[in-house]
Amino acid sequence: MDKTRIIFLVLFVLVLLVGGAAVFKFAGDNQVLKTQNDELTSEKARLIKEKDDWQAKYAEANDKVKGIENELAKTRQAMGQLDALKKERDSYKNRYETISKDKEALVEEIKKSKAGMSMAVKEPPAASGAGAAPEGGQGEPEKKSEESKISGEDYWADVVRTKAELEAKFDSITRELLDTKNQIVGLERTNQELTLKIDDLNKEKTRLEQDLQYKERSMDIMSRDLVNERETRKVASDELTKMREDNLNLKRELIMANKERTQLQNAIKDIQDKKDNLDKRITEVENVFKQKTLALGELQEDLKSAIRTKDSGVGSGSASVELPPIVVKPEISGVKGAKGSIIAVNQEEKFIVMDIGESAGLKPGMSMKVMRGDKAIADVEIIETRKEISAADVRNVISGSTVQEGDTVVSK
Repeated sequence: MDKTRIIFLVLFVLVLLVGGAAVFKFAGDNQVLKTQNDELTSEKARLIKEKDDWQAKYAEANDKVKGIENELAKTRQAMGQLDALKKERDSYKNRYETISKDKEALVEEIKKSKAGMSMAVKEPPAASGAGAAPEGGQGEPEKKSEESKISGEDYWADVVRTKAELEAKFDSITRELLDTKNQIVGLERTNQELTLKIDDLNKEKTRLEQDLQYKERSMDIMSRDLVNERETRKVASDELTKMREDNLNLKRELIMANKERTQLQNAIKDIQDKKDNLDKRITEVENVFKQKTLALGELQEDLKSAIRTKDSGVGSGSASVELPPIVVKPEISGVKGAKGSIIAVNQEEKFIVMDIGESAGLKPGMSMKVMRGDKAIADVEIIETRKEISAADVRNVISGSTVQEGDTVVSK
């Protein structure tokens, strides 16, 4: 019993140690996984924020590029308008050159006309053959010269007016050309600045795209790492759940083992109590047995001495035998309800020893029945009594039966 209890305690301690180590390991792994998860979550949030910032910068750069492209389109439209102005300027320049040529031609014609007129004025009038010309002949050239003079003034007035108009147009066209040239210079300068800005923005766009690609690759790598970490965490969580279930099962088994241990301890206690009671009863029985053995020995000695006295009372060589007076005693019934067992049988002398005596109310001369089951097999008469045992002669044995140890004796 002690060995089984020690083995049980050793197994119980081993189960506690294994369960505690498993719980400690699970708690450590869970803490490490939580720390890694928090770090990865913060890193992911930081990368997402950086990605959003880069995307905002990229969108801002795209907006700037679009604005510059719009300005460039406007510039190109202005360049188109400038080309149209250049063409118009060239057309005006051609017209101016044409008008200049016409002017020079007119000036030459006017000079020739002036020269012809001056020659006509200087030439004297033609003389008549018979004398002076009539009045009518003199008045006709003067009239022609006056008409010629009037028509020449009108022509020159038209020429001067046309010249003034052409000069005004030329000045206007010249101013427009200067303004157009200034606009062209400004537009070319703006175009160069916009081209530089576009180049810078293209470079910035390229750099942002590269950074964005790098961030996207980093995010992809981080996402894969997070997926792997989640899978690892899921596996660890499954293992942790399984271990927790195993731990719960171990706890249940431990509780059952504790209950069984308690039951075993209670059973051991009951057995120990029973053992103590049995030891007490055995001690008491041994004491009673010793007392009964001593009493039985004394009873046997008394019986043997009585038998020897009886045998020695009759001598073979004596002439007369003196017999004690015969006293007939009436049969005394036993105490009602007295019951005991036969603990010893002397077949030769035909007497028995029973485990009841004076304490049960037995006295010498009482008669009792020997029972085997429900059947009476003999009668006995008590001849000696002690406190706990008594001796009796066997009488009236049923044919085929023999009184044995363990048979029951009851009062009649």
